[in-house]
Amino acid sequence: MKYLKTYEQNIEPQVGDYVICEDHLYIRRSGRSIEFLDFLLNNVGKIIGKNDDEYNFSSQYKYVIEYENIPQNIESCFDENRKNLNKRNVRAMKNSEILFFSPNKKDAETYIEANKYNL
Repeated sequence: MKYLKTYEQNIEPQVGDYVICEDHLYIRRSGRSIEFLDFLLNNVGKIIGKNDDEYNFSSQYKYVIEYENIPQNIESCFDENRKNLNKRNVRAMKNSEILFFSPNKKDAETYIEANKYNL
């Protein structure tokens, strides 16, 4: 039944979901430019795992997010996770840092477009 679809959605993101995130604390803590925050807010990431025995992050981080096409000027913002996963394009994120999630990438892209134009 189509009218029940909105009630069938998960309350928490799942592995494989597409996400839009923010990380204001990292910018304040590291002195990084606003370009990093802009990248997170304007690009879709994908949850590739949860922080459990497989990943060795601080317990405050719940999800491991993978990004594509990271500009060279902000690659260093992702380096702290490289030693844990041997990947350069991932970032550990808290549940509170995920602004939007969906199993469909198109929905996440629509969310970005809507926020660009304040719709």
